[in-house]
Amino acid sequence: MVKDIFGGRGGSITSYDFTDIIAGTGIQTFYAGSVVSGQNLAYVIRDSPFYSQTITSKSGVGSTSFIKRLSRTFDLDFNSLRIINGKILVNIPMGMNMLSNQTGTAHKVGCEIWIYRVDVSNNETFLVSGMTIPFQVSSTNSVADQEAYSMMTCVPLSLTNEVFTKGQKLRMRIDVYAARGATAEMLAGIGHDPQNREDINEYLPIVTNTNGPIIQNITEGIPNLNRFATDTNLLLSVPFKLEVEV
Repeated sequence: MVKDIFGGRGGSITSYDFTDIIAGTGIQTFYAGSVVSGQNLAYVIRDSPFYSQTITSKSGVGSTSFIKRLSRTFDLDFNSLRIINGKILVNIPMGMNMLSNQTGTAHKVGCEIWIYRVDVSNNETFLVSGMTIPFQVSSTNSVADQEAYSMMTCVPLSLTNEVFTKGQKLRMRIDVYAARGATAEMLAGIGHDPQNREDINEYLPIVTNTNGPIIQNITEGIPNLNRFATDTNLLLSVPFKLEVEV
């Protein structure tokens, strides 16, 4: 049998989403999103698909330089000793809204992912990092203003026998990089709703040339190239070392 690994809904998790017997790991899927913490938002990772307080995180892009525009840090709490061994797969929905910015050939967004172990005193130990391939949309692909352009990306991050003890955290920081292709402002960011709800601009009115959704909800295809339906859930597939009793 496989031992319990996490405290979760109404008790402990007693099974994995699937197991890799050859690698000796059990794979568990986790969901990242935001919750209310006092007067602020906290960004967390949980073992079940909750309703995130916000569906996306986004920022204005005010220059043609591909630089960091936004950063979000998500924490996963451990209530027992666990060992991660193998490739964590991070699925990130990232996107942009051109607003009135239809010209240029360098509208793009990308992410860098950092993984840390955090001890009970909140001291971070860096473990691994990785980057997405930038998602780029150009004016030659029939860029439309006030529309969302998005894609789902997957980044593998390898860890070898990394031990997490009770009270420690796995911390994932996502830095969002973006550049606009012309002088007008645009928006860029990531989705993080475990319930995979449509990006509806955080329930705020959509104001022309000012704000709007960044994650596209339907596939439109030609002539609107790069406008493909994208999920809003931010997922982690984590390989835990199996503890088998015989």
